[in-house]
Amino acid sequence: YYVRTFRYDEKYHREYCEVSQVLSIVAITEVIEDVYAVSKGYDSIAVKWKKNPSVLGYMVMRSKEEEGTYELIATIDDYTQKMYLDTGLECGTYYYYKVFGYRMTDGVKTIVTRESYIGSAQPQLSRPKIKCKTVAPKKMTVTWKPVDGADGYEVYRKTLESENYKSVGEFSPKDALTFDLKVSNGVAYCIDVVAYRMVNGEKV
Repeated sequence: YYVRTFRYDEKYHREYCEVSQVLSIVAITEVIEDVYAVSKGYDSIAVKWKKNPSVLGYMVMRSKEEEGTYELIATIDDYTQKMYLDTGLECGTYYYYKVFGYRMTDGVKTIVTRESYIGSAQPQLSRPKIKCKTVAPKKMTVTWKPVDGADGYEVYRKTLESENYKSVGEFSPKDALTFDLKVSNGVAYCIDVVAYRMVNGEKV
């Protein structure tokens, strides 16, 4: 919108515009909808939203605190795009995102949407895909596929009657991704393999 201001003389009921100035005003009425974030691996998060044909593109902003300061991390010059992949992140840390729409105003990219809902997620390791096979009367072999970014794996076991899992082994990526487990005949077991990554000296 463009606005011109006038000076009005009440005595002579006249308008004077020789001192007026044209101002450009951007109406901010809409919001980018359906903003959410999902983990895409140990160092990546996908930020997604609903496309808005009334804007030219989007500005994606990120913070490590929900009520913290948000910094611009990407400008997407295509309103049909509905996703941005944020990479190089720290595994296990929560990140918060806002998405704004922009239009061109006097040659400048200007935000024209209200603050979006906040999408949040933390980069996480994928769960290992495991296979269990009984190879002897009291022996079970557990194998799993490597997980990208994992620094190690922990194997847990419990019987169907038990409530809690117990750790039965820990392995580094250099170890063979297989484990022979002693079992009892006629007992059903639940097996889980958990991948972890070391971040600041702690398992994540």
